[in-house]
Amino acid sequence: MPLRPLVAAKPNKAENIIRIGSTVEYEQHGAPILAVVVAERKNKWALVNEHGGELELAVNRLYLLPQKPLDASTSADEKLQYLSKLSSEARARCEEFNLEEIWETLQGEVKETSVQEIVEMSFDKPNAMDTLVVRRVLLTDAVFFKRRKTGFEPRTPEVVDELKRRLAVEREKRLKRERFVNACLARLKDSSAALPDELGALEQIAAHGKSAPEAGEWRDAIDEIISTARLPISGKIEDKAFEILVALNHFTPDTNIMPIRLNRPIEFSESSLQHAEELNSHNDVSLENDRIDLRELQLITIDGSESRDFDDALSIEKIPEGYRIGVHISDVASVIQPGSPLDAEAFRRGTSVYLPDQTIPMFPKSASEGLLSLIEGCERKCISFFVETNSSFEFGRRSVQRSLVRISKRFTYEMADAVLCEDCDYPEGSVEESLMLLWSAAAQSEGDRIARDALQLNRREMNPIVDEDGTVRLEEGTDDQPARKLVSEMMILANETAALFAAEHSIPLIFRGQEAPEVDVEEFVKEIPEGPAREFHKRSVLKRSTISCSPLPHFGLGVRAYVHATSPIRRAVDLINHRQLSGFLTKGEIPYSEEQITLLLSEIEPGLDEAFQMQRSRNRYWLLKYLQQEKISTIKAVLIKVDGPRPLAEIDILFSLQPFHPIEKYSDSGAKYLGKELLLRLDAVDPRKEYLVLREIEHENSSA
Repeated sequence: MPLRPLVAAKPNKAENIIRIGSTVEYEQHGAPILAVVVAERKNKWALVNEHGGELELAVNRLYLLPQKPLDASTSADEKLQYLSKLSSEARARCEEFNLEEIWETLQGEVKETSVQEIVEMSFDKPNAMDTLVVRRVLLTDAVFFKRRKTGFEPRTPEVVDELKRRLAVEREKRLKRERFVNACLARLKDSSAALPDELGALEQIAAHGKSAPEAGEWRDAIDEIISTARLPISGKIEDKAFEILVALNHFTPDTNIMPIRLNRPIEFSESSLQHAEELNSHNDVSLENDRIDLRELQLITIDGSESRDFDDALSIEKIPEGYRIGVHISDVASVIQPGSPLDAEAFRRGTSVYLPDQTIPMFPKSASEGLLSLIEGCERKCISFFVETNSSFEFGRRSVQRSLVRISKRFTYEMADAVLCEDCDYPEGSVEESLMLLWSAAAQSEGDRIARDALQLNRREMNPIVDEDGTVRLEEGTDDQPARKLVSEMMILANETAALFAAEHSIPLIFRGQEAPEVDVEEFVKEIPEGPAREFHKRSVLKRSTISCSPLPHFGLGVRAYVHATSPIRRAVDLINHRQLSGFLTKGEIPYSEEQITLLLSEIEPGLDEAFQMQRSRNRYWLLKYLQQEKISTIKAVLIKVDGPRPLAEIDILFSLQPFHPIEKYSDSGAKYLGKELLLRLDAVDPRKEYLVLREIEHENSSA
């Protein structure tokens, strides 16, 4: 039927003239609001809206409803009641109005239409309510019509279909958020209620803040949970998300979010766990033709009391020329095959991560603490690195062989220290005698390295230990204790042996090297007092270690060539090196070319970087937590470095490096202050944000 356009309001047409008492509609932030005209003031109309608000608007902001003006005697309350009833009825009728039918009728017929035209199409005898309903439906429509300056244009079917799809997606997201909010509120009210299914978004926001992919979508839901549950939570969106997860008992106040931030897997896939179980159930430790039988040789392991994954064992036996030292490493490469689920886990993770409150292993525990672990009394396949010495422990011939071993005795570091520190003669052939002989060999090895200018560093280190109740205690690094020093020296000896063997037979491994510094280290630091400052500046002149598929000398260790080959349970690099050595020992062939090794390293490096970040972050978290726990307000420190934006100090108790605000700016000749004792005040400590602000205060014992 023909469409009759609505005539614009003109003063000479009574039905289209705005008067006092007229019902009009205007838009505020895109929302239509009803109002009654109460006065005319300088080209503007004074209004009272449906919410009781008073305002003035120009005529071009108003849409006149075709309705008889209210009587001048209508009270303010009656106006509000009238507007409220009109608005309520319009909302109800808007839900019933089918705009899609109108769109289908107009599709392809007109380019633009008006409210009044659609009103006349839809109703036989339209009234003011009909007009109000049609206008509101058109204003709030986001699918069928596009608003133009003077009317509404029907959208094309293709656009309508796409908009419907988007709205359906948004509707589903909205419903999901509503379900999530309700589930959170139920859980907060009753701790036995089920946790919400959708916690991943909150975890991501807690880890990444506003940079999280769904942060914008979940912001309102987060605020609604906090407001409705009256949680005492404020701050940035990441703080809110974290605290909600704590309130839901999904997180604890000390939950480590670094794995989430780095997308680092903690749990293992079902296929990996199943594969580990299958390996354990097929525990084949039979003696193969290319393995030497060392099951009658006395082997000992030395590890921490909490350790469960033992990848190295030691032996020493008398030979006519003197002794043969053996470092026996679990032959992980013979168990974990390339391309297997556990191989994929190792290359994704790169390394095991040992944190004060958490261990994230490279392999599932059923493998790392089972078939792969050198457990006391158990037979295991190994790669054995041998070094022969004379009776004075001067090193001679070296060799590498595949072996089958049985572990005789497990020592903890404390047990081994008790033996090494006891001044007595142990029975010949006893494990105690073996420990003492290995200690002599370790001393010789260290002496040889020092003679080759190996750098001796004495860096203090404090390790946070977290008890089951959450209490933090500190344990000073104990690398100088006999048992740890013995194990460390034996691992250096084995790694050097592996590197020299590979160099002799042109086997490409992942070699590690370090060039000599461009200055004489001791000469460079001679003016700095002994202690943390001197040790820091010794390290500062060292060159970064390098990686190559060809052997390189290592200045810091004082060895001719070096690889990592003693922890294949914990490091993927060691697993690669073992595969190379095993391939050569069994078939005279190597599985990986130099190019393939380079590609494997690029695959491993992200996991290694993640592990480094996690260890650094988590150690710092618990060290700062200790400061809070002990309510430490001032702390002693030693000045380490003066150039840069702020001076650097090694703070007491924690032995960590930290910038601080000095009392006065150090002069250009600030080097003379290195080693100065400081007293610092803790101005702010926030473990979760790894935030520590220190300020120097007067210290009566300080001196230049």
